[in-house]
Amino acid sequence: MKLRTAILLLPAAFAFSLGQAQVPPPTGWDLVFQDDFSRGSIGMDWTILRGDWHIRDGRLHITRPWASDSIIRTSVPHRENVRLEFDLETPGTDEVIAAVRIGDQQWDGGGPIRAGRGVTDKRGGKSNGLLTLAPKSGKEPDADFQDLEAGKTNHVVLQFEDGQLKGWVDGKLVKDEPADLTGGFNDYISLFATKDASFDNVKLYTKPYAKSYAPVSAATPDTNRLATVDATRYLDPAKPDCGFQTAIDALPVSGGAVILPKGEFILHRPLFLREGVTIRGQGADTKLMLPSPIVWSKVAVPAAAGDT
Repeated sequence: MKLRTAILLLPAAFAFSLGQAQVPPPTGWDLVFQDDFSRGSIGMDWTILRGDWHIRDGRLHITRPWASDSIIRTSVPHRENVRLEFDLETPGTDEVIAAVRIGDQQWDGGGPIRAGRGVTDKRGGKSNGLLTLAPKSGKEPDADFQDLEAGKTNHVVLQFEDGQLKGWVDGKLVKDEPADLTGGFNDYISLFATKDASFDNVKLYTKPYAKSYAPVSAATPDTNRLATVDATRYLDPAKPDCGFQTAIDALPVSGGAVILPKGEFILHRPLFLREGVTIRGQGADTKLMLPSPIVWSKVAVPAAAGDT
């Protein structure tokens, strides 16, 4: 009697879905930023928009909750494909959100999600670049992943690549949808937490857009008229950058000039100028100064002369 070996052939769609369940390695991505929070203070790599964020025991903590979400974001914008990885622990039961390429909500610490600006599901059927995580006992009904366990460290990956947004928690694919960037959106990587959350081992990768893909430009005839921005309109000494980054970000995609007012301004975070953007002062009457001492953090990878 001959024994026959049975081979089970899975439908192509089924096999594909199983393959998607595993988070792909960052092959082809460049590591541009990493932070293990092995220092005493946050420094200039992060900008706190809301809440009381601190580094404690080698982790980034939200230690005192805001009335709603507390928000911290990278200080550097990234106008290309982005991939965010981090470790997360939630000793409480409240939501945590990671965001890449988000719409204009939370641009400067608040504001509603506007129609046509990357709104999601019931508010328009479009992705806004968010991955929402909540424990089983949390109050977030629309969470992409609701199985977080209090006290457990989870590894999270959120990736925006050529118009597609994907998210994984501990290797499990929990979000996979087109990300509509029609209208305004920003290029910062943000972390949101209500309370009782800590973050560690943040890594940020980037790679250029595919030649066949380009995000929809936010430039319009109206924004092109803003090719020169008066920074006095955005001046706010309470902000770590005195409001100057907001003025820079108000320029159209094509660039332009920001005119700084007279005065002495202490910057607690760097200013980032994208291609085609310049800042102009009032000669010796405009002075930009740095605080002392300055807190620095290590670069992600060695840099040769001329690298950025």
